[in-house]
Amino acid sequence: MRKGSVDAAESLTARVGQMITAHNKTAFVKCPRGSIKMWNLVRSVTGKGKHKHVLNKDLTVDRLNQYFSDVSTDLDYKIPFVKHTASQVLEEFTEWHIVRVLDTIHPTAMGLDGIPEWFIRIAAVTHLYNLSLNSSVVTSQWKASQITPIPKTAQPVTIRYEMLL
Repeated sequence: MRKGSVDAAESLTARVGQMITAHNKTAFVKCPRGSIKMWNLVRSVTGKGKHKHVLNKDLTVDRLNQYFSDVSTDLDYKIPFVKHTASQVLEEFTEWHIVRVLDTIHPTAMGLDGIPEWFIRIAAVTHLYNLSLNSSVVTSQWKASQITPIPKTAQPVTIRYEMLL
């Protein structure tokens, strides 16, 4: 809808509401308080009275759908032009970008929101783990490792002082 149409619809809704309120006030003035007649009127106004619903046999879902599609169609609608300042291609962050940013955070840093540095690191790592789990892909960096073998030496023999005597 256009802005002028919305304003006109809101104005019309307000006027209809005022008219309904005025009509109900005049109807209730004629009824004594607490009477059966007043409560019957309350039920009829609120729609909770004993009444039968009359269905229109010609009214179908398809006809309602067609009506609302005809009413809500704006023949003068034109697709807006894309601004030159708005980029349609979004560049995704890579793990390397995130690691570089996390490496530059000082251990004592805390943002205006009060979130400490250690929490940001944990949240980033948690997000990466969740992405890996949800996509069922383990990144190659997590599969690579450097193994440094530690040579095993023989257990040194302990010599007791008593044995030497």
